[in-house]
Amino acid sequence: MNVRMATSITVKNIPENIYTLLKKRAVEHHICLNNEIITIFEKETISQKIDPKKFLRTAR
Repeated sequence: MNVRMATSITVKNIPENIYTLLKKRAVEHHICLNNEIITIFEKETISQKIDPKKFLRTAR
C-alpha cells in the first residue's frame, strides 16, 4: 500500500485584499480558508483532459 503524506507550506506577505477575497470565497463555499486555498491550487495545477470533439464544436 502506497500512502502519501500531505505536505505543509507557509505563504507569507499576502496582501490584505487577497486575504479578504480568499476568506470571502471560503465562507461562500462553507469551507475553511485552508481548504479553499487547496481547492484553488488543485483547479489551477491539475491539467484537465480536453475532449477534442467538444473543443472543436465550441471553437467553430
